[in-house]
Amino acid sequence: MAHHQVLSALASRIPLAPSKFGTVLRSLDSLAAFIERHEASLEETLDRVSGCREWGLKLSADPAIAREAAAAASSPSLAPIQEELAQATDGKAFFIRKKLKLAIEAEAQRNLTARAIEVHQKLDALARRSVHIRNYPSLSGAGAKGRVLLLNAAYLVETSGETAFHGALDAMRRSFAAAGLSDALTGPWPSYNFVSLPSGETANV
Repeated sequence: MAHHQVLSALASRIPLAPSKFGTVLRSLDSLAAFIERHEASLEETLDRVSGCREWGLKLSADPAIAREAAAAASSPSLAPIQEELAQATDGKAFFIRKKLKLAIEAEAQRNLTARAIEVHQKLDALARRSVHIRNYPSLSGAGAKGRVLLLNAAYLVETSGETAFHGALDAMRRSFAAAGLSDALTGPWPSYNFVSLPSGETANV
């Protein structure tokens, strides 16, 4: 917690390239030597994150609502199966229902993946950089609360562009509930996911 508080305080005042927690240099001399050896790389990193803050977004979905929405929609991929089921005999209907269930699952997966991609692309366009931490898993991977984490991403956003960034997310949120989606936005953070400091001179404790 103290490590994070120090980084947060510094990040609000100066460009900051945070190292991983627990990474140490043994002395001030070793720190000075590290900076001298990697001066160009460190300057490039600080230029990349200067004027920006990191925001994290997790987008999750309720698979049951996604399946219901897919079944209710007039999808070209489902219509022939639904028509076949309506005309089937009792014996054949059992197998067609299983076929339809699989088709609905696939349609729901496509719909949610498309929404996650849409959300990410719109936010990425308003960020200096972005990174996927995890994205687009299967609906069958629902967690203990019955939800699937569709997108876990971080965005490096210029402070001057944060209003537009948050406005774009708010606009998309208006349609989330009907699709079974919800999001959790966190930040601002120091640029943890957009810094890769040189290694080799550090020791982890």
